[in-house]
Amino acid sequence: MPYEKQKILKYHSDFSRELEFNLRAPFKIEQIRGSDDWKKIEIGGQIEFALIPTGKDTIYKELRGLNNSRHIAFNIDAKSVNRLRYLWASWRETWEVYKKKRKLNLLSPVMLSWTFFLESEDSERKHQIFRAEWDSEKYGNKYVHPHWHVDRSFIIMEDKDDIGAYPMLTQPKLEKTYNLSKMHFGMGSKIDGINMDLESYWNHKLDNLAVIKKWAVNTLLICRKEFESFRTSVSE
Repeated sequence: MPYEKQKILKYHSDFSRELEFNLRAPFKIEQIRGSDDWKKIEIGGQIEFALIPTGKDTIYKELRGLNNSRHIAFNIDAKSVNRLRYLWASWRETWEVYKKKRKLNLLSPVMLSWTFFLESEDSERKHQIFRAEWDSEKYGNKYVHPHWHVDRSFIIMEDKDDIGAYPMLTQPKLEKTYNLSKMHFGMGSKIDGINMDLESYWNHKLDNLAVIKKWAVNTLLICRKEFESFRTSVSE
């Protein structure tokens, strides 16, 4: 569904306020790519936004993820830096001009994602480990949405001799072992879709900003909760 600029800005403001309420730290959603004058963007043109902490107590950094993607990531526990200091999150949105109406551009969300990074306690290097993604039908019609990714850069071989059998796994070994077995990843199907085909059963359209906001906020909150179990499962 396409939206006018004011509705998009209100959604961003509501999103930021709800995160601030839950994390006890202020945020804003800022445009990081595309023309600042939305009226000049042609149909099919895109703009991109990122979530940025604005409080002095919240640490955030610009990180590079897979395929050299740019991420503005913050400590997932917001102000409580010493508790989960090596877990980071990045939120990005891509919107596309759908049509022009009364000299205004109407934009639709086409790609939304949380990306999570792990920082070793003994190194400042951060490894991209998970993504939660929700794409529009135009860009995500080959897969069900929203969905999770476990990123290959996190799969580390314990024995250097194993790398010969798995040449794609060439990331350096982390200082600790990270046990994923205690983590739980949520699922959201259409429970009442008894007669739907497989793809329709799992797919959800990006057609409601209130639903998008709730999904985005709750995904971060449940991940923060699960990452606490993840943190306590770290072993030497």
